[in-house]
Amino acid sequence: MNPAVSVCIPAYRQPVFLARAIESVFAQDFQDFEIIVTDDSETDELLEVVSRWKDDKRLIYHRNESRLGSPSNWNAAMDLACADLIKFLHHDDWFSCSTSLGRFVDAINSRPDVDFVFSAANACEDDGALIFVHCPSPAQIALLERSPLALQFGNFIGAPSATLFRKPGGFKFDTRLRWVVDIDAYLRLLGSCPRFEFIGEALVCVSSNGAHQITRSFEMDTVSRVAEHLYLYSEHTPERPGERIDGLVFLSRVLSGCSTLELKALSKNRQREKRTLEEKLFVFVFSLKSRLSTIIGAVRRTLM
Repeated sequence: MNPAVSVCIPAYRQPVFLARAIESVFAQDFQDFEIIVTDDSETDELLEVVSRWKDDKRLIYHRNESRLGSPSNWNAAMDLACADLIKFLHHDDWFSCSTSLGRFVDAINSRPDVDFVFSAANACEDDGALIFVHCPSPAQIALLERSPLALQFGNFIGAPSATLFRKPGGFKFDTRLRWVVDIDAYLRLLGSCPRFEFIGEALVCVSSNGAHQITRSFEMDTVSRVAEHLYLYSEHTPERPGERIDGLVFLSRVLSGCSTLELKALSKNRQREKRTLEEKLFVFVFSLKSRLSTIIGAVRRTLM
């Protein structure tokens, strides 16, 4: 018989963090689960961690033959899942209390029409010290109900570790993305008529300031970050007038912070991609504005 829920833990190095994540799963009051660890490391350090639970058949460990990277490693974990319910728990995150998993499962099973559940989350330092509680406001929950595309202008759902969902056939995380891969997944899982349940209690703790996190590298790479937002917008272009206006405001904001060189690199990055009319227009306008500013600055320096 298959377990009720598959807890997928895509992992890469950091054995102490992985041990904390696994311990938090085995400490749950709800015990009808399997744990799938997909190890993307080049060494055996994580194998040594999972060997502590080698006698418990609920823990499935898989070492990738070659490094997949994120989010391919997320997909590898999900491919091994036997349950209909998928609960991601990244290796540096953990359940905040012993009732967390049961709360997630009860929330989705109590409403047959619900396919997606998410909770508030404790954003923590690597050592577990609380930084803040990530919790969407009632207004944001109402917005998600009527306009899920608003997620691409602000991810108020949070990290994948704060979610649980029924796995749809053929669903995969988009391996072309890193910065907004979770938002893209949420948009596809929720669809245009979202059926979800929100739990206001922080059921998970997520590491937020770790130097190891992929988001850190993207914070310093404006071109890659903006390119992903443009890709996301092209894949989930709003159709309703209000959403379209929000999209225009958002694109204007992300592109206005790019320098002339960054806009040039962005155009090269996106030249073979599917691009919306809004993207073409804004890139042209901001590129022209940036060049004019450069010319005006040069003229002023000459006249001084």
